[in-house]
Amino acid sequence: MAQEQQIINQIFGTTANDVIYGGNSSDRIIGFQGDDIIVGNAGDDVISGDGGNDLWLDGGDGTDMIAGGNGNDKLAGGNGNDLMYGDGGDRYWQKDATGNWVYTGVDNKSGFDLSSDQALTSNTNTGSGTQLSTNNDYLTGGDGNDVLLGGIGNDAIDGGAGNDTINGGAGDDYWLAGKDGNDIINGDAGNDILEGGNGNDLLNGGIGNDKLMGGSGNDTLQAGADNDYLDGGDGNDILDGGTGYDHLKGGKGDDQLVGGSGNDVLEGEDGNDLLAGGTDHDYLMGGSGNDTLYGESGNDLLDGGVGDDLLDGGDGNDILLGGEGSDRLNGGNGSDIIDGGAGNDLITGGEGNDNIHGGADNDTIWGDAGDDVMYGDAGNDTIGGGDGNDYFTGGLGDDSLLGGTGVDVIEGGAGNDVISGGEGNDKWLSGGEGNDKISGDAGNDILGGGTGNDTLIGGDGNDVLMGGDGNDNLIGDAGDDYWLDGGAGDDIIYGGLGNDLVAGGTGNDLVSGDDGNDTVLGNDGNDTLYGGVGNDNLYAGDGNDILDAGTGDDYLKGGKGDDKLVGGLGNDILEGEDGNDLLIGGTGNDSWMSGGSGNDTVYGENGNDVLDGGTGDDLLDGGNDNDILLGGDGSDRLNGASGLDTINGGAGNDLITGGEGNDNIHGGADNDTIWGEAGDDAIYGDAGNDTIGGGDGNNYLNGGLGDDILYGGTGVDVIEGDAGNDLIYGGQGDDKWLFGGEGVDKIFGEAGNDILDGGTGNDQLFGGDGTDILKGSDGADQLFGDNGNDQLFGGNGNDQLVGGDGNDYLLGVDNVTDFGKGSIDVLTGGTGADYFVLGEKQAFYNDGNNSTSGLQDYALIKDFNSAEDHIKLSGVASNYLLGSAIKVGEGVGIFLDSNSNSVFDSTDELISLVQGSKVSLTDSSFVYV
Repeated sequence: MAQEQQIINQIFGTTANDVIYGGNSSDRIIGFQGDDIIVGNAGDDVISGDGGNDLWLDGGDGTDMIAGGNGNDKLAGGNGNDLMYGDGGDRYWQKDATGNWVYTGVDNKSGFDLSSDQALTSNTNTGSGTQLSTNNDYLTGGDGNDVLLGGIGNDAIDGGAGNDTINGGAGDDYWLAGKDGNDIINGDAGNDILEGGNGNDLLNGGIGNDKLMGGSGNDTLQAGADNDYLDGGDGNDILDGGTGYDHLKGGKGDDQLVGGSGNDVLEGEDGNDLLAGGTDHDYLMGGSGNDTLYGESGNDLLDGGVGDDLLDGGDGNDILLGGEGSDRLNGGNGSDIIDGGAGNDLITGGEGNDNIHGGADNDTIWGDAGDDVMYGDAGNDTIGGGDGNDYFTGGLGDDSLLGGTGVDVIEGGAGNDVISGGEGNDKWLSGGEGNDKISGDAGNDILGGGTGNDTLIGGDGNDVLMGGDGNDNLIGDAGDDYWLDGGAGDDIIYGGLGNDLVAGGTGNDLVSGDDGNDTVLGNDGNDTLYGGVGNDNLYAGDGNDILDAGTGDDYLKGGKGDDKLVGGLGNDILEGEDGNDLLIGGTGNDSWMSGGSGNDTVYGENGNDVLDGGTGDDLLDGGNDNDILLGGDGSDRLNGASGLDTINGGAGNDLITGGEGNDNIHGGADNDTIWGEAGDDAIYGDAGNDTIGGGDGNNYLNGGLGDDILYGGTGVDVIEGDAGNDLIYGGQGDDKWLFGGEGVDKIFGEAGNDILDGGTGNDQLFGGDGTDILKGSDGADQLFGDNGNDQLFGGNGNDQLVGGDGNDYLLGVDNVTDFGKGSIDVLTGGTGADYFVLGEKQAFYNDGNNSTSGLQDYALIKDFNSAEDHIKLSGVASNYLLGSAIKVGEGVGIFLDSNSNSVFDSTDELISLVQGSKVSLTDSSFVYV
């Protein structure tokens, strides 16, 4: 061994085995060749063993830099923050807290070159200097803030206590550990394992497939290139995967994980972590805590785990799983799959065609752009489709669903849901179970309430609304709605604007067409139908229904049940059909109001209406204006009311009232009661035993077949009993014609100057007050002039004429055809100056048979008073003879001198038997024509 050298500031060894001690100042010592022992003592020393296997390189006290050089060296840092470079499989020693030397292992680092007075330069991948070793080193920093450089080779470096800087250098470094302190660890090239230990460490993996473990403390881990594994450990760590396929685990604490490029796996684990996948296809797991996950570009899988997390898929077709907690999930660009999991989540699909599940609890979901499929699942969810043609269902719970733009399919599922179709022609908006509120909004939509008491609003467009089961409210709103169906239950339906088709379905429904030309169907149940404004069609179906057409020209059909039909304003058609129906035409010319079968009540009201009772005992009232009333079968009550009405009672015993106006009335078959009332009426009893009263006005009454009772009323009437044994009363007024027609009739002229004609049959005519004309016509008639100056014409048959009070004119025969041949008439003038006609152009009661003396045809004048009465004969006085006719009773006979011999004999023809005053053919009481 060489001699010991004096301690100076700069010391150089020899090629031999040297022992060198530095002073207490800062020394620079180089051992050169040989197996040297170098002790720096106090001061901040720089020591290089250089060549040889150096036995002991000890920095002593102070902040020292020690390089082993070539060979297998022993390096001891001593006290202070030392920087040691092994450069060749060196062993490291460090003093412990008691001052004893402790072996700290083998390390691998590049070294530095002290062969000249130049500044110390590290030998790194990017720096300059001379590579001192290519061996696998084991380096231990000990206490203090050390700088440990592994160099080339597969090194192990232990920073120990202090804030150390460790560079692994080239090679696969299997352990780069900072231990205690805030360390900086660089893996450099190779597949390295980096462990920060305690403290807030910075780990850089560098090139290669590295494993970085932060340990405790708030660490920063940077993977660098290639496929790395990063574990932050405890503390609030920052992990950066860099390039390559990396696996990042945050561990405990609030960590930040950045995947970088490559298909990375990021696990936040415990704490409130921030995860960013970066480019390519990443798998992000938030773990427990309130985490933030960004998938960024690529097709990523994001799992929030437990906690209230924020997940953003970014670009690409991502899968987002919220897990437990109230999470916020955003799919971003691409076609994403999203599941909120448990908790009250806020989910946004973003662009692309997304598939979204809200999961349990109360979620808010927005599909945004694209054709999305969304499921609210359990909970009270809010879902918005956004742009695109979306499908979504609320699932369990009371959900709010908004379709947005596009052609959407929305199903509320179970619960009381609120659904809005938004813009677009939505294919299906279904409430499902529960009491739902559904609005189609803009577009041609299809809405289905499902079960429950639902509210459906079509909105703009031509919509289809189906209430389903339950008591539903349907509003078609604007547009020509194709089909509004309440379904089962007691529903309320409004067609809204446009031409709508509306159906109540089963149940007791309220259905309104509202504006537009609507078709309204009640179907089963006791329904209320409103047409609203427009020309509507209302069909009640089964049940006791109410139909109100509103304004417009409407068609109403009652169907089965006891229905009420109201035409309203416009020209309407009303058909009650089965049941006891009430029909009210309202204002307008209602062209057809038919009660159908049943006992119906029909009111025409204002306008020129047509009313048909149909079968059953009906009540018809025409109301104002000119109506047509048809009773149909059954015993009906018909009232024309005001206007010029046409009324036909039809079959049955009808009660008919014409009301005001000039009415035309037919009783129809059976026994009718008809009152014309005010106006000039034409009334026909038709078949049956009818009672007819003309009422006020100049009326025409015809009893028709049957035994009728006819009352003329006031006015100038024409009454014809027609066939049957009729009873006719002229009433007040100058009746033009009271005609019994066929049958045994009784006619009363009553007040006024009347004309009575018995027609065929043995009739009774009573002139009543006024100057009357009574005609017996055919049959054995009885004519009573009553008061007034009357004219009585017996006509054919054996008639009785009684003038009554007044100056009467009595003519017993038909003075046109048979002239009394074969007739024996009884003429009684009554009070007043009466005129008895026994001939005109020819003698009456002349049968032309001189052998019978005329005992079969003559006139019996019962009360002739020559002082005031007159007898009218044909020819001159010399054509007649006075004599007695014992066989026919008392009185003076007036005979026609048949052989003109002026001698009374058996050949003379009896013309009249006169009772009362003396008779003289030349008296002024006889008038000859």
